[in-house]
Formats: sequence, C-alpha cells, structure tokens
Amino acid sequence: MKKTQLIYLIILTGLLLGGCEKTITIKRLPFESQLSVECILEPSQIPKLYLGNTVAYFDTISTNLEYFVDNATVTLSNSLGVDTLKIATGYNYYNCQNEYFYRGNIPIIQGQSYHLKIQHEGNAYEADTDVNLSSVKIDSVSFVSSFKDIFGDHEGVVVSFKDLPGEKNYYRYRMSRILDTSNPNIPDCATGPFPATELGRSMFFDTNIDGAPLKIVIEPAFKHEQGDTASVYIQTLDKASARFFDDLDKQKNAKINPFIEPVFISSNIPGAFGIFGACNYSEPVQFIYPE
Repeated sequence: MKKTQLIYLIILTGLLLGGCEKTITIKRLPFESQLSVECILEPSQIPKLYLGNTVAYFDTISTNLEYFVDNATVTLSNSLGVDTLKIATGYNYYNCQNEYFYRGNIPIIQGQSYHLKIQHEGNAYEADTDVNLSSVKIDSVSFVSSFKDIFGDHEGVVVSFKDLPGEKNYYRYRMSRILDTSNPNIPDCATGPFPATELGRSMFFDTNIDGAPLKIVIEPAFKHEQGDTASVYIQTLDKASARFFDDLDKQKNAKINPFIEPVFISSNIPGAFGIFGACNYSEPVQFIYPE
C-alpha cells in the first residue's frame, strides 16, 4: 500500500511540475517619450550636450543616430553672453558607430552661473547650474590584486585623497588611457591606438567624514598588462549630478539583483529627463600597472 501511494505521489509531483510553465503575453502600455539630456560643464572645457529621446523598455532602437534628436536649438548663456551649440560627431569605438551631440564654441569659465535652453518642436526646456566646485588633490594611487564587493572578487586601483572640508562633496573616479589593438577590449572596428576613459559608476559622498582622508577602490574597466600606464583623476560633482548618477547606478544594480528595490531616476530639467550640472577634476596622477 505504501509503495502504491509513493508511486501516485511521484506521478502527481511530475504532473504538477510539468504544468508550472505558462506563456504570458505582456500588453504594451502607451509610452510617452521625453527629451533625454546629459550635459556636465567642466571649467576650461568646451561644453558638450547629448540629446535624445527616452524609449520604451521593449523599443527596437539600436543605433546612436536613431536615438539622437537633431532638430533642436540649444543655447548656453552666462553673464558674458550666449553660446549656441551645434551638432557634432565623434566615433565610438566601444559600439563601432558614430555618436552625435551638440558642441559649444566657448570654454566654460570657473565661477560663472550658466543657463541652458533647449527649444524643440515648439517647447522650451530650461535649467541652471553653477560652475564653482573645488578640486581635490590625490595623495596616492596604488593597486590591489584582490578586493571583494557585492559583485564578487576583483583587482582594484586604490585612490587616496583628503575630503574638502566645510562643504558637501560628491566624488567619482576617472582613469584615462591609450589603448591599442593588442588590448582584448578593442573591438574589430578600431584600427589603432585611441584614448579611452573609464568613469566610475559609483558615487562617493562625504557624509559624516567632512575633511577626513578618503580611500576608494575601483575595478578597472579595461584589460591591462604589467607596465601599462594611465592617468587617474578624482571628479567632484554638484549635488544634482551626483544624485542623478547615483540613481543610475542603483537602477543598474536593481536589474541584476531581485532583492534591490528599483529607484526612480531624478532629473533637474523640467519637462525632460536628464541632468544639467557641473564638475571639476583633480590634477592627474600617473599610474603604472604593477602586474
């Protein structure tokens, strides 16, 4: 009797497991696209603004040209005058296609307040930012062959510096390198050495550590060999920009970790999605990979 019951139990379990799979058709809800803007002003540099349209999750847009908005009028003004940004292009070696943006003509001035205005299809989108951020001084850059975070075990570049005292600060890491075709990160479309920039995903805040020494560890984005050289910077961002990029990082983490609560990405451009802000950079420190 017990053997018969066991057989029935096995058959029932198999039927239940076999019936767990079900095809669900997801109804696509109406989606209203917005302008998507990214413009971070840096002292002494020519302004660059990326302008596109937000797209639905299941959208089929796949190229930079499809995403780019090319029929807008973009101006950047301060107390000294107005700069009208024009469409420009540059080649992106990471996805083997051109990228499109609006480029200014006048370098950004430290200490100035800037007003952004985008006119597109009868609508105006405006925002303001101040270019008045201080830069930090990097004390040292070193290397560790192993450090652990929530994503696992990695090698890392260690950057030490002192927090700017008496103010709220938001930091991000940057590394600039020259890559050539021997690097496995170089796609087939690259024909020779070209500059590559690694911008850290993670934001670092000075909450409760005002004026204290800071040490951050970053996993390199590109493959490297012993003796490869790079320039390391610490980027200081304004509060709105730091919040925007921190939200982006949290959203990316939520996509791969079901236990992380999704976040809404903040925007400081009314009527549009994106960020208009400012940054500053430390002086670069040369770093040579020891292994």
